[in-house]
Parts: sequence; structure tokens; C-alpha cells
Amino acid sequence: MRTIGAMHVYNQSAIYPEATNTNWYLARGKAPDVRGGAQLVGNGMIGVLGLNIGMNLVASESVPIAIINGAGGGGAISFYQKTSTADLDVPYGRLHYRLDLRA
Repeated sequence: MRTIGAMHVYNQSAIYPEATNTNWYLARGKAPDVRGGAQLVGNGMIGVLGLNIGMNLVASESVPIAIINGAGGGGAISFYQKTSTADLDVPYGRLHYRLDLRA
């Protein structure tokens, strides 16, 4: 199971250079501890729910899985709405940037 890019704290502005990261990583579920200004970015993080769904799909379907999770906790629904640009300071923009593989 793999994912592309890095998980960010979603109620924060973009953290550079990680915000522009489009590398592939083995998927991991546990997010970094962000209390007290600790690590704010985790490469390959898809969250525990995404990891469990992916593991179940790999086990039941015997196919490789890529999960690209753009969700985040603790924000209003309006914060996650579609935007017109790939603004790296908002969750939709970060997700759009990670999926727009125009490299």
C-alpha cells in the first residue's frame, strides 16, 4: 500500500518544502504528534482509517493499493470545500496539487 506526498496539519498554512512533495511512500497510519509544536508533517501518512481500509482491500482483492487521503480532523466542512486553484494553504489545494501529476 502506497501514497503520494505528505500529511500536513490541515488547519495550518502550507509547510515548505514538504507542501510540494509528490514522492511515493509506503503508507503509514499514525500521524505525527503535533502537540507543543512538534513535527507537523508526516511523509506517507494516510491515517488509521485509510490504512485499515487499504489493508482490507489488499487482503481481499490481492492487488496493489494507493490511497491518497485529503481529509483532516477538527475543521469546519467549509474549510474542505473545492477551491479554484491549487492553493497549498488549504486542504483541497494540497490534495489537488498532489494529484495533478504534470511533472
